[in-house]
Amino acid sequence: MTKKVTLPREVAEAIESLRNRGESDQDIVTYGIERYSFSDAGIIYSYGKTNFHELMSALVNGFEAEKSPEEKVREYYEHVKQEYFEAVDGRERREYLGKYSAVKTTLDLLGIQIEGVNA
Repeated sequence: MTKKVTLPREVAEAIESLRNRGESDQDIVTYGIERYSFSDAGIIYSYGKTNFHELMSALVNGFEAEKSPEEKVREYYEHVKQEYFEAVDGRERREYLGKYSAVKTTLDLLGIQIEGVNA
């Protein structure tokens, strides 16, 4: 079974944008090796210069966009929250409560708002 490739978000979005405009995978491969002036093709070219085989694999096997930092924090936060509610003893619950609180406190101190975490 082949594994989907994880691409930087802007590359994944550029591929989807090109496909939505009717561009074929062959066109996208061309953008990966030849410089074009419009933005999505430029993104593909920049990525393809150093990651051409990965680009090809993504087009053949499928891809997913890399998670944003906010998505990663939200996933971690939800995981810790779930572990807190599933913990059976007091010590374990306090450990997860500390992690749970630390995420919110850190984001608040940095002035970062993430929907579902501290916003």
